[in-house]
Amino acid sequence: MDLTLLRSRRPGLAARSGLGLALGLALSVTTACSGSDEDPGTAASSATTAPTGPFSVDFTGPDTAKPGDTVTATVTNTGRLPDVYQLSVVPEGAATFNKQDFTLAPGEKVDIKITVDSVPASIVLKSSGGGVGQAVAELDIS
Repeated sequence: MDLTLLRSRRPGLAARSGLGLALGLALSVTTACSGSDEDPGTAASSATTAPTGPFSVDFTGPDTAKPGDTVTATVTNTGRLPDVYQLSVVPEGAATFNKQDFTLAPGEKVDIKITVDSVPASIVLKSSGGGVGQAVAELDIS
């Protein structure tokens, strides 16, 4: 690009174009000189944990129980945003919960009491994060 031609027509544009070009070159040089001896097509390893997504959850609990048992499962919002959760069971009627719908802030957790009526039972956790309302975790009890 001929900056002289741009300068003669629109002086402000030439200065901005030159600055943009300089920034682009600086970023290219910084990326190319990252200090890694690895092939540019491979990712560098890092000891830093990757940031959590906006909607992420941890669902833990027992994997065995007998009909009539009451067990405890824990739901922890490991995402960066609050989320709304809903529990269901497959097959229907195989278990009941003390909480079926609940909201958790980031880092917040809740213990759920599950009364097992029959096994096997799959406790399904749905998330409304981002308006999706899809199953995000499952706890199988046999």
